[in-house]
Amino acid sequence: MKVIFILGNAGSGKDTQADLLSDHLGFAQINVGQILRESVNSDDDSYQILSESKMIALSGQMAPAEPIGEIVLNQARKLIQEGESVIFNGFPSMIEHLEKVESWLAENDQLEPSFIYLSVPINECFSRIIARSADSNRFGRSNRSLG
Repeated sequence: MKVIFILGNAGSGKDTQADLLSDHLGFAQINVGQILRESVNSDDDSYQILSESKMIALSGQMAPAEPIGEIVLNQARKLIQEGESVIFNGFPSMIEHLEKVESWLAENDQLEPSFIYLSVPINECFSRIIARSADSNRFGRSNRSLG
């Protein structure tokens, strides 16, 4: 089973590239940013664990590693059990996440991981973030976290 991790700064094009790859390869996609965006407007109890992360992310700071790491890997486990290959969009984004991924991959030696890092000039990332700031449904790292 293949798993692809797409990494890069906010505004580097992770969503665009993950969508293109997912469509082209037919892989399921786990989008950490989308999980957080959905949790902000959701009353669903399954997102209750993200309540602290919601407030932190809305303030423009990085959400804590827990519970996001567990939620992402639990979604991945379900998809892989269903026979899906998976694209991780924006995960791991912290050392704590990377440690969880390393353990998870070591426990699941049937997985074939690939990592893609999108290297985009920081000024371009800023321009993209500013251009999308009018979309009230988007949030994530503040501009301070770029660089």
